This record gives sequence, structure tokens and C-alpha cells, in this order.
Amino acid sequence: MNRTSTPRWCIWAKKRGSGDLRDNTDLTDVALNSYYALMAETPARMARVLGEKADAARFTARYETIRRLLNERLWHPRRRMYLSRYLDGTWNEVVTPTVFYPLFAGIATRERAKILVREHLLDPEKFWGEYVIPSVARNDPAYCSGGPVNPRSEHYRFFDRYGENNAAEQWKGAAWPPMNVTVYDGVKRYGFDDVAGEFAARSTAMYLDAWDKDWFPESFDPEPGQPIMDSAVDTAWRTYSWANSMAVQSLHELISDNPWDGDPSGIVFGTLSLPGTNSIDNVRLRGHTYSVSAGPKRTTLVRDGRVVFRANGARVTVRDFLLHRAGASFEVNADGRAHIEVFPERGRPRRTEVPAGRTRVRL
Repeated sequence: MNRTSTPRWCIWAKKRGSGDLRDNTDLTDVALNSYYALMAETPARMARVLGEKADAARFTARYETIRRLLNERLWHPRRRMYLSRYLDGTWNEVVTPTVFYPLFAGIATRERAKILVREHLLDPEKFWGEYVIPSVARNDPAYCSGGPVNPRSEHYRFFDRYGENNAAEQWKGAAWPPMNVTVYDGVKRYGFDDVAGEFAARSTAMYLDAWDKDWFPESFDPEPGQPIMDSAVDTAWRTYSWANSMAVQSLHELISDNPWDGDPSGIVFGTLSLPGTNSIDNVRLRGHTYSVSAGPKRTTLVRDGRVVFRANGARVTVRDFLLHRAGASFEVNADGRAHIEVFPERGRPRRTEVPAGRTRVRL
């Protein structure tokens, strides 16, 4: 199917449904293929744990095929990012957060991941800023287009009052919680721990700005200092459940399971860049109850009421943490020299020092 012809049944179906007559079926989409890859990777991991070798091989092969083809065909060499592409080979040039979706699916190359984060995500002219992450890049012509006032104008407002939805910002700039979570997961998966912490902090700050107004909006105004998007649809729009995922990113910074590389029984905890000292209690993971406190000079992990890990001297993020009877194994990413103590189930405490950067530790 091409962009200039739409079958009669398709037009009929669209008229009976959303009424949107646009033909979007000829696009090789970065986001959908990233989701597809993740949906192949996940059952492959499950099959390996269950000892189902044939299923593991089948899903792994599908995952590797998607990864190879996406990197071959959807990386734009001049713009240095992943972009969707029409079947005739032309590019969809609008830049949205989906350029980062190959990160959460684990299919971006390491070099391309660095380019995506350092050249695009952290560029305030594109995605970075006090409020992250707009659903269209700030410097894209489509950003907040459709309204009578350009967003660069001092007269520009997103939504001030009920019914003032005369611009298409909702799909052309608004910060959407599911997008934020997906980008955060990808940044964290590739080990950009400093960026992930800042991203989580900015998402949480945006959420708290709305909390102060007793709103939990479906999406957020990407321009700080303006009203959070008001009742553009109805009251339910301002009390939307997935808004809470903006704050959950900071909770996952402190502790979460480890769905990516390493032992599936391992956990991730600590943060390199959440501001101040943060703590979380009574988190149930892998049959244990955890508490974490993470600050500029000390990070402590408590399991079932007993301290099992402590780092002094620097901020740390710990991955793939496995506590053994007489020791522990993990990877630590520190922003300076840190003194590490592990308190195993049996025997004396284990101690070591690690430099700034990443260190694999077995005590």
C-alpha cells in the first residue's frame, strides 16, 4: 500500500472509527520495531530461565533479525539518529522521542547510543531542558505547530483555560509520561547513569508541579512557567493514572529489578544524580524487603532489616547485585573513589575500594 491510495474498506473502517482518513500503513516505524524487538527479547529470556531451548533460540533469532535490520535501514547517517522510513525509501523527518526507543529495546549499537544521548537528548534546543521530554523536538518545525502564536513568542500559552485547545500541542510537543518512562529505561539500560538520574529528577519535578495544583495530567506542558495543561478534554484528563509514572522514575533510580543484562536475580540500586539524599523503604523484590538511602557521600542498602551494602565517599549506582552466603558480586559505577562494605549472611564483612567509573566487584 502506498500513501496515495487507500482501499475502500479502509476508508469505510476509518469513517466508522476515528474518522482519521490519513493512510499511515506504509511506514517502517522505529517505535513499533523497537517494541517488537523487546517483545522477542523478553520471551527469549523467559525461555532460557525455564530451560526451553528451542523457544529461546526462536525468539532470540527474531530479536537479532530486528536489531540487524533496524540498524541497517533506520539509522539516518546525516542526521545521526534513528528515523522512521516510508516503503519508498524516503524518510519521515519529524524528530520525536521515538529516535531513542532502540535504547530501551537494546538494539542500538553502543556508539550510536552515545550519539543519541550526547548529541540529541542532552541538547536543550532539541529535547533537554527544565521540563523533559517534549513529544516533538523543540527545534523541529512541527513543535507546537497549529496554533495562532509561535511558541517562541512571549504571548504563547499552551492551555490556560477550558476550551483553549486551538493548537495541536498535545501531539506536537506535550511531555507524555509513557514516552518519558521509555526514554528513561533506555538511558538506564545503556548505563548513562548520570543522565538517567537527571532525567528522573526532571520528570519528578514536573510531576510535583502538577501535584501542587491537585492535577495528575495525561500529558504535561513542555514550557516551564506556564500552566500545566488544563481541562482540555474533561476532569478525568487531569487525573490520569499514568501521570504517576513520572515520579516512579525516581523510585526506580533508588532501587529496581534488573531486567536487562546480567543475572535476572540481581537488583539495581543507588543514583549518580538525584539531587540531595533520597531514601525509599519497604520495597519487595525477589522475596526480600529492601530499603535504600542514596546521597552524595553514602549509599546504604538494607535487606530484611539488616544492612548488607554500604558505600562511602562518593555517589554510586550498583548493578547486578547478588548477595551470597559469604560475599557478594556486582558492578559499581562511582562518581569518585568509594569505599565499599558488604555484609554477607555469614562470616566477616567484606571491604574494597573502587575508583571513579565502572568496576566489576566480587567479594
